[in-house]
Amino acid sequence: MLSEKVSKALEKYEGMWVAVTEEEIVAYGTSAKGVHEEARKKTSKEVVVFKVPFKEEEYHVLCLL
Repeated sequence: MLSEKVSKALEKYEGMWVAVTEEEIVAYGTSAKGVHEEARKKTSKEVVVFKVPFKEEEYHVLCLL
């Protein structure tokens, strides 16, 4: 679950790929692969990478278990 701080901060990353931990956004950019690579360099914590939808877009969440 993302913190309220992270959830609110995501608004400024619309249309971009982001890597987040539970507490913070650790990387962002236009490429999922690039964002993941940058995040792995910055933290040893588990990160989730996803594309932040634009407000007018419908979005779906895929959860891989």
